[in-house]
Amino acid sequence: MAPAYKISKTIKLKPMIDPTHLRKGNLVCIAHESNAPIATISEIHASGAVVSYDPLLSEEFCIFKFIMPIELNSHWMDRCGFKTPDGYHISVLYNEIMIDFHLGEYKLRDRPKTQLKYLHQLQNIFFWLAGEELVIN
Repeated sequence: MAPAYKISKTIKLKPMIDPTHLRKGNLVCIAHESNAPIATISEIHASGAVVSYDPLLSEEFCIFKFIMPIELNSHWMDRCGFKTPDGYHISVLYNEIMIDFHLGEYKLRDRPKTQLKYLHQLQNIFFWLAGEELVIN
């Protein structure tokens, strides 16, 4: 299970994630907590998901309306192993998956209409393309 993460106080909470886009292991933000911590999805149910803030702590059930996406940015790309040089237009490569960043948007090189806005989307597409979980440090 992923280690516990604390989210920056400057993060802007995004709309609720479509539950059909969630997968076990996705990192998400839990909006009902005062400091909006980052949690890992452990199980998915009809009305919510079981989340864990730390592999050593107990899990809790959270209804979907409080599960928010984490916006994808250079900080998270670096933590996922995608090294991004400073610049206006960058391309990053990891495990033969190429992602372009241009004008504030992350897109798959081979599918330019596939825009990646959130961390769980990157985790899901990486798993789908590479057949393994994306390691987040």
